Amino acid sequence: MSAQARFKLAIHSTHEAAHKIAGIGAVLDGVLPTTSYQRAFERTLLVGPYPLNPQSEARFAKDDWRTAFDSGARLPIDEALALPEAARRALHDLSASHGCRLIVGQRSIHDVWVDTLLTCPNGAQMRPIRHFEGEVEYRFGVNIRDFASWPAIRQGESRVLERVLLSDPRVQSAPDQPITDALHRELPGGVAVIDERARFPKIAALDAFQDFERANPYLIELQFYLYAAPALWAATRALMVEAWGIEGAATALFAHDWLGVPLFWASQLETRWGGVDCRPARTIYFAHEARYARLLVEGVLWDQRSALVATCHPDGHDVSFYAHLARRPIGGGLSAALPGVALDRIPYHLLNAQAGHFDRVLAVGDKVLEETRLMIGDGDKLKLCPNGVPTSSDGAWAPVEAAGQRLRRLAEVNLGFRPDQIFTSVSRCELSKAPWRNVALFEAYANRATAENPKATGLLLWLLRPRPLPTDEEARGWGARYGWPLRHELLDQGGDLRGDEWLLWQQIEAFNARWAKRFQILYINQFGWGADKLGALDPLDSKFTDLRLGTDVELALSIYEPFGISALEPFSAGAICVISDACGCAGHLKALSSGATPKIRPTGYLIAPFTQHNTPPQRVDLSVRAEIEQGVYAEVAEALWARLRQGERGRQARLAAAQAAMMHLSWETVARDYLLPGVGSPGLAS
Repeated sequence: MSAQARFKLAIHSTHEAAHKIAGIGAVLDGVLPTTSYQRAFERTLLVGPYPLNPQSEARFAKDDWRTAFDSGARLPIDEALALPEAARRALHDLSASHGCRLIVGQRSIHDVWVDTLLTCPNGAQMRPIRHFEGEVEYRFGVNIRDFASWPAIRQGESRVLERVLLSDPRVQSAPDQPITDALHRELPGGVAVIDERARFPKIAALDAFQDFERANPYLIELQFYLYAAPALWAATRALMVEAWGIEGAATALFAHDWLGVPLFWASQLETRWGGVDCRPARTIYFAHEARYARLLVEGVLWDQRSALVATCHPDGHDVSFYAHLARRPIGGGLSAALPGVALDRIPYHLLNAQAGHFDRVLAVGDKVLEETRLMIGDGDKLKLCPNGVPTSSDGAWAPVEAAGQRLRRLAEVNLGFRPDQIFTSVSRCELSKAPWRNVALFEAYANRATAENPKATGLLLWLLRPRPLPTDEEARGWGARYGWPLRHELLDQGGDLRGDEWLLWQQIEAFNARWAKRFQILYINQFGWGADKLGALDPLDSKFTDLRLGTDVELALSIYEPFGISALEPFSAGAICVISDACGCAGHLKALSSGATPKIRPTGYLIAPFTQHNTPPQRVDLSVRAEIEQGVYAEVAEALWARLRQGERGRQARLAAAQAAMMHLSWETVARDYLLPGVGSPGLAS
């Protein structure tokens, strides 16, 4: 993209505008600082709603944030960023007319300062919101106002993970129950409207929409993003014209997944600021997942099980769903692929399907690409844009060796044995991450290794981020009381594990008892490292980075993983990354490893082929899925043993091969070879 073809502004509509929360934030952190991106876009604006409250505002005092404008006059203004008077006046007026506090600032992403616009819709005036809802229905065919009829609910318990862990088809998830009054009338589940202003319940954080007693968390979450959009787009236009002198013709708008769609709608409905046309020249939908596919793979649509069993059994998860997609006839859309499944009742899917209204659509993995194609049809607008792979090693052998030795010493002191091999997994105990596969595959490897070498040993260090994160006080208390994280107790007994995690822990305990002092699993439900965070576990001189540098094998066996960045974090250090073929990064690695001149050698990864089988997808119930998975564990364990038995020589060869591959896996390559060609330049027709 030449200098003359630069966009003056890239607007990113995202729920991770204020700070990184999860995968979308990782993409922004990876792409925005790259040289290719910086050359293509003169300026970037991150736009999104944020639950402004004393806890969240504490983040703005950090060194990675500086404030240019706050209509609430609570944050100190950095005078070097002060906006022109016309822009400040316009933003104050918009804050008053929309009833929303507006904050403009900059956040640092790897030493690059990025403009950021935030609002909180609590207190928003309903008149502009109702106008917005009517225009969206007329223009885009989505009846947002219908959502408001959803009742308050008592959330049913999802027992799908428990069903898998117990291998018991009798275990069923409890459905959500509407909350009714004394006359059996359903109570409204959305935001209250008082004096024509929206009054949201207290929202602690953007991943805490489940914490309401008398509301509908799904509806509250939708309304949070929908109600913020009119104010955010009005403020965006004011900044474009009054602060920066930028017209829409030089602007690109990225909507990151369904959460970014409301701002896109607003950008197409209100296009001018004064006499200036602010409609973005290019609109890009960034598909980080396909919500309907995630729900189907996870098997959580209990009300539609009868329709699903006829095509792809929901107890088969990825094993049945992706096998079904591979077998479906060429052509036809989503309704043809999944006859009888009523996806139009899922609002998240309705917003995902709005991708068809964008100029361009980027998908982070080959699976998401196909899932999105089923929603919006074929066309040139749909392109692959994989994620980048973090670099944990510069290729030197000494730091890799030292990190591995520190982890072995940790095991020796805390567990009483020194493992030959270190396995790691950075994955939560949730259904999509398929935690049962970690235990089963590690056991398959233990069986294979000891069959040839009875003295073989190994350790699986499993680090996961629970919600909420334990405080340092909790970590110390659990450690002193029952030896956490070497041991665990139930949450309702003052411990650290919820019910389905407890079932997983029982499997881990049984494994550890069978393989004492030979193979052990250390289950650490804390995302942090150091003596103050690890309770009774003594980290000695080990560091978190040792889990990325010193590991021999990383496990990432998800049933739904649009890409899987963390799965490849140890790749550059020469570890073997074992990845489910449901992961988007698996397809990316295979593509780079194929062809006449492969760009990477497949020595540093293994793809677990859970979806590659000949069983009809509708027959893959709990028992059949488990049987298919057992075969995969044995196959992968054999391949792992063959590589790991090569010892230090094999590891050094993988390290060298990984370093040669990293140029093809970097964020710079992603921006240059995928993102920018997918977006096109301002002068090109969309």
